[in-house]
Amino acid sequence: MRIILITLVSIFLAVSCTRQSKKFSNTKWEFDWGQENLKDFIKFDSVKYVQYSSEIGEYYYGTYEVKGDTIILNQERGEYDNEFPKGSRHIVGKVMSKLIFKNNNQLGFIQNWDDGKNKWKENYFFKKK
Repeated sequence: MRIILITLVSIFLAVSCTRQSKKFSNTKWEFDWGQENLKDFIKFDSVKYVQYSSEIGEYYYGTYEVKGDTIILNQERGEYDNEFPKGSRHIVGKVMSKLIFKNNNQLGFIQNWDDGKNKWKENYFFKKK
């Protein structure tokens, strides 16, 4: 009986996580700085993402997972990491960050969300395109 219960719970978790990931799979989210050609974006495929910072002019690559309304980005490298010697302070490298999905069309860094006021602390969030 215990094995059946564990199996059912495992299947439920796998299906619900897959369903949440599909919400972001093959989507692009943008933040428009309000100046010509200055747009940050994040593109998600089924398990990987690409993020672009127009301020720095660099792409970042990694994998992601969805847990409820939280998207965990596991950055693996920056576009220029391999151009610097090992141990250089310029290498972006591996970084984990969390985004939160709010208001049906807003995706922002979790530290920018104010739960008490139920709004963004800063207006830096991405919108689905």
